[in-house]
Amino acid sequence: MHPAEIPISVPATDPDLLLYQLDLVNAKFQFMKVCEASYRNSVFMDERILHTNRQIVEFPITELMDFIARSKMRAEKPGFIFHTSFCCSTLLARSLDVAGRTLVLREPWALYQYSAIRQRLVDSGQWNRDYQSLLDAVLTLLSKTYAPTEQVVIKPSNLANGMIGDLLTLRPFAGALLLYSDLENFMISQLKKPEATKLKIPRLAASVAAMVNYREYFPHIVPGALPHLHAVAVLWHAQMMLFAAELENHPQNLRTLSMEKLLAEPEASLQASIRWLRLPLDREHVASVIEGPIWRSHAKVPELPYDVTAREDENRRLLGQYERDINEALEWAEPLLAAKPVAIVKARGLDGLIP
Repeated sequence: MHPAEIPISVPATDPDLLLYQLDLVNAKFQFMKVCEASYRNSVFMDERILHTNRQIVEFPITELMDFIARSKMRAEKPGFIFHTSFCCSTLLARSLDVAGRTLVLREPWALYQYSAIRQRLVDSGQWNRDYQSLLDAVLTLLSKTYAPTEQVVIKPSNLANGMIGDLLTLRPFAGALLLYSDLENFMISQLKKPEATKLKIPRLAASVAAMVNYREYFPHIVPGALPHLHAVAVLWHAQMMLFAAELENHPQNLRTLSMEKLLAEPEASLQASIRWLRLPLDREHVASVIEGPIWRSHAKVPELPYDVTAREDENRRLLGQYERDINEALEWAEPLLAAKPVAIVKARGLDGLIP
């Protein structure tokens, strides 16, 4: 069907039209035709999205924003899962996704693209409140569900963490988790990644460092000139600094959860996450998901058997193989962590919500 034949109410309300991309040059929202399985089975909702013929339908941004405003469409309390990468965020997201009760969007491309546009505008001094209204519309269009009983949870890409403050300012009643790992586990997890991912670390570290004015505190640090694990340490530290700042700015919205606690105490951690995000999930769901295939397979490759024990074995092998390099990088990072502590991240954990 041609877009001109589709009422403007359809992309605003139909979850089978997923807001996929923003075309600000032509002032169009681009939607991809998907199905419920696309949400449930896609590890990432970017170019890797599943169960779609990739058909794109475009609608004018202004018309859709006007319709949303007239209809008073606004999801006031979505849940958010922000994360540092390499910390089991996909496992957590899959554990909270239950048809009819929750709909979890894993790294929607439109939100990452918006964050990239935002950063460019901030850097060039062109950022203004009009773009906040655009983000409001993006959030509304990503909050469509297949049942009125479903609660939306959005897990943005870690590359979109620079807009945590914007998201929580627009949705002041939303609950959000900050998922992270300790530095040593962050290094070990990164060592598992393919070479192409490892090569991106200096660029990622520089990008996050820019968000927190890292060079103001550490003018001698240039991520591109650092050994690999040193750059990983800077990436982790800069992300923790960003989380620490957001915890200070939005104490009513944010709680933290460590990957280590999630894996060591899955039942208690999931129950606390559900309580904080106000999700309609019960203890029976938590017990079944921990005993089921989600916790017995690789979060990103569901057909691959993998569990906490297999992860621990893999980590021990890597730690033995790279122990000298890891210890040297940890020692190198100590003055950075001492100069700019991030203890608040651990202090604002979910422990108080664990039954």
